Amino acid sequence: MNKLVKKIVLCALVLTMTWIYPNISVFAEDSIVSDSSEISQLESYTSNDAENKETEESKQVSLNNEENIIYVSQSGEGDGLSLDSPKAFASAMNDAKGGDTFILVEDITLTDQWDTPNVGITVKGINEQIVLTLKSGSYIDKNKGASIILNGSLKMDTICLKTINNKNTLLIVANGNNLVFEKGVNMTSSATKYIFGGGYYTDTKSTSLTINSKITGRCYIYAGGCYSNVDGDTNLIMNDSNYDTVYGGGYYGNVSGNTNVEIIGGSLISTGRSIYGGGNEGVVSGNTNVSIQNIGTDNANFYGGGNNGDIGGNTNIEMKGCHSTGNKMYFHAAGKESNVLKNVNMTVTNCDFKTNIGADKGFFAGASGDGIVYGTATINFVDNKDYLVVHAGGYKGSTEMVGKVNINITNTKFYRAFTVGTKDSIVHDVDINLYDGGANREPNAYPDSYLNNYSYDEQYSDIKTKKPLGEVNVNVYGDTTWTQIDEFPNIHIFNQAVLNERATEKNLFNNCDNVTIDEGGSLNLLQDNEIKGNFKSSGNLSFEDSQNPDAKLIVDGTVTSYEGASYTSADFATTYSNSSAFLQMKGDSDKQAQFTSTNENYYVSHRDSKDDGIKQEWYLVQPVVIGLKDQTIYTGGEDNENEYGQFPEPIYTGLLEDVTYCVDGKEFEPSEEHLYPWSVQYMDENQDIITDDTQAGDYIARIVPDGKITLLDGSPVEFTDGQLRIRYVSNVEEAENNEIVYNALYQEPSQLDEGKAVVVLDKESKIYLNDTDIEVKDTSGIALMFDNILGSPDGEEERIKLLKEKAEDLGFKFNDEMYQFKYLDLVDTHNSNAWVSSEKGSTIYWAYPKGTNQNTEFKLLHYQGLHREYGFDGEDDVFNAIENCTVEEVSIEKTETGIVFHVNKSGFSPFVLMWSIPSSVINEIPVIKAENQTIEVGTEFDVMKNVTAHDSEDGDLTAEIKVIKNTVDTKVVGEYEVVYMVTDSQGASTTKTIIVKVVGPSKTDDDKTDNDKTDNDKTDDNKTDDQDNKEDDIVVDVTPSQPEKDTPEQSNNNESTAQTVKTDDNSKIILWAGITVLMLGLCTHIYLLNKNKDE
Repeated sequence: MNKLVKKIVLCALVLTMTWIYPNISVFAEDSIVSDSSEISQLESYTSNDAENKETEESKQVSLNNEENIIYVSQSGEGDGLSLDSPKAFASAMNDAKGGDTFILVEDITLTDQWDTPNVGITVKGINEQIVLTLKSGSYIDKNKGASIILNGSLKMDTICLKTINNKNTLLIVANGNNLVFEKGVNMTSSATKYIFGGGYYTDTKSTSLTINSKITGRCYIYAGGCYSNVDGDTNLIMNDSNYDTVYGGGYYGNVSGNTNVEIIGGSLISTGRSIYGGGNEGVVSGNTNVSIQNIGTDNANFYGGGNNGDIGGNTNIEMKGCHSTGNKMYFHAAGKESNVLKNVNMTVTNCDFKTNIGADKGFFAGASGDGIVYGTATINFVDNKDYLVVHAGGYKGSTEMVGKVNINITNTKFYRAFTVGTKDSIVHDVDINLYDGGANREPNAYPDSYLNNYSYDEQYSDIKTKKPLGEVNVNVYGDTTWTQIDEFPNIHIFNQAVLNERATEKNLFNNCDNVTIDEGGSLNLLQDNEIKGNFKSSGNLSFEDSQNPDAKLIVDGTVTSYEGASYTSADFATTYSNSSAFLQMKGDSDKQAQFTSTNENYYVSHRDSKDDGIKQEWYLVQPVVIGLKDQTIYTGGEDNENEYGQFPEPIYTGLLEDVTYCVDGKEFEPSEEHLYPWSVQYMDENQDIITDDTQAGDYIARIVPDGKITLLDGSPVEFTDGQLRIRYVSNVEEAENNEIVYNALYQEPSQLDEGKAVVVLDKESKIYLNDTDIEVKDTSGIALMFDNILGSPDGEEERIKLLKEKAEDLGFKFNDEMYQFKYLDLVDTHNSNAWVSSEKGSTIYWAYPKGTNQNTEFKLLHYQGLHREYGFDGEDDVFNAIENCTVEEVSIEKTETGIVFHVNKSGFSPFVLMWSIPSSVINEIPVIKAENQTIEVGTEFDVMKNVTAHDSEDGDLTAEIKVIKNTVDTKVVGEYEVVYMVTDSQGASTTKTIIVKVVGPSKTDDDKTDNDKTDNDKTDDNKTDDQDNKEDDIVVDVTPSQPEKDTPEQSNNNESTAQTVKTDDNSKIILWAGITVLMLGLCTHIYLLNKNKDE
């Protein structure tokens, strides 16, 4: 029994696991969610702790950063923690800690040199009236000591510094420590001040000086040391301060790194003082950097380098927003008596030096004494307000510029620019780059502006013999104006640039050699100018603003033009047919230069010059312009026996009489076959050439020259296009065969055939081509076009319907089919059916339509303006044209010959002739009698057998019957059609159609019986077979079974099923759980029974 129990328990466990296993994931997910929540709470607590800790640390840092203030006095005995308990100055300095701020509550006097603590401190007065009186020192004699020696950084504010004896020297030595004088520091003493960022007979590392305070009296500021070197960079910043002389280096001593001087605001307080990027004496191994912004000064000097000592790197000096009223201002990109081993750079932006226009003053690329610049020198002038002077070399001494000097001028007015410095300056290569600016172009503007390729002496005189040793160029990149460019070998005007001549008595070019204009560039001259070298242009040479109609550019060398070369003249030149030369060449050239004219309707030509020494010259002329007049013709013109073929003879505009044409420089000899040195071609909008007039439309008429056409005197010839408009006709073939045109008459016709019309012209009337004043001399080809209405995709009837509706809308009534539409026009058949007009109008004779005569009532309507140009460029389509046209009734006369009416000069277009016949004389239509026939194959068919015709008015018309259709073939069995037509004397017609059957030969009765029997047998046999098959057939469905596609209803059922399955899964889980519990209970019960039994 125990084994049974064990088995039952085992089954229960298996069932339990079967249920538990699929649900483990559910329990796992719940567990993870729970753990995740705990982790989130833990992270929240951790984050809050971190924030709290950070807050505490921040508070601690804030407390540590709070200013540690100590109040001091001359000999106080307090602890310095309050204003009422000041500490003695000497004691306070001895006890100083880094970051301490000492507040002086009273004036303090130091009789000995003040050696500041070796920690960074701040010293302030309790107010601006507190005075710190210092022992005087000597900036040269170390034995005399200094006023302040820094052992740590020092910041001072709201305090007045003085010396014991105002006549002595106030000496402050930072020793490489950070020294800051805030705005509250006042050095009003008349003593001379010396401030050093470096050491005092002691070498230091990098230095840092910041001076934001006002300084009165003489003051020398050195970012370096006094008889000491700086191993690193020197740094000097001055904001809104006054200064006398400033050095980026030291008094005596070298700087191993860069010197950096930044001055913002304030002014130089002493006339003739200077700012140096380098030092007084000593080498700067790195770069010197000077930035000066918004300062004001009187007469001063500015140097990128030092007073005496080489610069191992570059010198960089930048001035921005500065101003001056002095007249002795000197700016040097280099130093004074020093060499620069690399490049020198100076940039002057938005400055206003009002009176600095002396030629011996201004800006110098080189030094002011003996010094060499080994690298490139670049001086930039941008947006400056007044006239400046620049020298590519140095001043006074034997300076030399080994590298190229670049002077860049942008939107700045200039008085003079020299390519060499003064005195013994030596310059090699120079580029003066002009972007904008220069001078005012107005004649009364002051002063003039000059570019001078030579030196200027300090004695105020030009030294034209002293020039740069290398290449010198003036490069124009913007719109710039100058009075004169003097002695320059090369002037180059680049794309989009303009070089303007100022309106003075001086020429723009004086002893200049070569001028080049790039494409898009422009040289704008006002008067005669001459260059010694060559002129090359792919841009524009202009005298547009000149007041002299004879102004010109004379070139001693050669003139070369490239694509884009052009010329612009002044407005008055347009009043001349041939102007004087604007460009003359003395030299020889293998290739003739060509220029286009920017003046409308003018052309630039050239010729051999008659002036002494001038070989070629260029001048402005009005070209001969030959064009083609527009013409209109009709399709289907005759093939003329000339060079124009099916096209009309061209009508030229601008054609000159009795002139000789040249083709490629050679005289043209005309002939009867080729009157002019060109041909005329016609082409469509795609430039494809057409060879005949068969297709209506608008075409380009173009003159095609045999080569370059000129007149014998060299005047150019230009050509313009015309238009050829080809109008429609109803049938091109009929038009080509002259079946729709009838030659004009000059007297009344004696008779007129049915369906025709003629025009009678006055012999005195002139005939004009199209609607022009060009008279047609040969009138032998004048004819009347008498054409049907044009067809269309819907047929001729559709357009006639539209024309009828238009007339009916205006009250004109049509009677059945009693009308005749025609299109009329006057054409010249000898000139490609070109339409023409008669000066005195035209008289038209229109033959009576069939069935009408002089007694018939007629009405003639004219559809004005409906010319056959429907859908052409600018013209309405046919439907809109008809809708918009005017319909007028034309007065007519009935003569024995026909209808007669008159048309004015150009009054042709569609006409409709309408008539009506009284009912009492209505003509009956004749009747044809003919029956359908059946004939045997192979027999003869008589088409007129038993066919008759009769008319109520004319009687028997059988003889007048015409067979207009007969398809009968007696050799082939089938049905055929025969159509008869007859017309009575009044033109009434009728037709009759019969069917003719051609059948096989007749059969005998025996043959017919046998055939019938055989057919019946076949019918019975077929019937029996069908019955037998029907009885014996077994229907088997062999169609492969295919899975049915779900209908929408089925899809919904599937979804429902899926939901049911999901619900059933939950039910099964509950069921299995219940079964498991029952099994466990059963097992327990059995176990207890067995136990009791054992007991």
